[in-house]
Amino acid sequence: MGRSPCLEQGKVSFPATTSQIVPPAVDMYGLSAHFMANRATHFKPSSIGPLQAYLDAQLLPAFGNRAVGDLTPADIATWFHSYYRHRPGGANQSLGHFTTILNWGKTEGHLPHDLPNPASPLRKNRTNARGRMLNFDQIRRLARILDQASDRHWLPAQAIRLCLLTGCRKSEILSLRWSDVKPTRLVLREAKTGPREVMLSAPAREAVAKLKARTGHRAFVFPSAKSTSGHLMSIAGSWSAIRTKAGLPPDIRLHDMRHTYASHAILAGESLPTTGKRLGHASPRTTERYAHLDGSALAKAADKVAKEIARMMAD
Repeated sequence: MGRSPCLEQGKVSFPATTSQIVPPAVDMYGLSAHFMANRATHFKPSSIGPLQAYLDAQLLPAFGNRAVGDLTPADIATWFHSYYRHRPGGANQSLGHFTTILNWGKTEGHLPHDLPNPASPLRKNRTNARGRMLNFDQIRRLARILDQASDRHWLPAQAIRLCLLTGCRKSEILSLRWSDVKPTRLVLREAKTGPREVMLSAPAREAVAKLKARTGHRAFVFPSAKSTSGHLMSIAGSWSAIRTKAGLPPDIRLHDMRHTYASHAILAGESLPTTGKRLGHASPRTTERYAHLDGSALAKAADKVAKEIARMMAD
């Protein structure tokens, strides 16, 4: 049967068809393909790889052939709790990726803008953050060992120092070119979450100046004749030796220099959004994971606040 005509101000017209009102159903495979193609133009392959792994291992096998608009909270909950029993952290990550992809799809017009998120009733389970923060005594001990580094470990020691002074990732520091080092900042052209600039503090500028005297004639700040990339790729051996000499626990990772930078920035009164911007975080929730506060620092802060309140009460 044909469409029933209707009168509109004396004219015969036909109502819009369903396909004109509701966009065609998009399955998870199609939406994810559009999302990953978009991400490929903004992020490094090293950042996209883990996301693709979560898609391939979990989200696409579970929901790939399903129309996104047909997914229900029960569907998401059944998958999430099954996955969580084996890998709590992975389940949390995958749940976040699902929401990110769905929200992107609505913003870009692949999905209806008012489509409910079937994952919204779920809450990520709390997991212990892996990162560790060095306390004040540990930082002092590490600094002494970095200052005393032999020629064999000198370049890796300076890389560790810059990681601690800037909060940058190891890969961001090791791949630095001298053309990316400006008087007051580092220009990270291939950072994990996209290009960004990192301001250099006075101690960081001093460390860069010492490196300039040593490697300023080379293309890379941390050159390596043995690496096909032209720069140091791994400093695990040097980090192990330096960590041992500094008396740090064996489970302290080089990446914990980044945790330490962020946590002490927060302790010093810097806001989470500002710290997150410094670190190049795409999500505020990522920054919150770095806020591991040192007990001794908290005690001093509490004592300072209490004394100030007592002073005000006495006035």
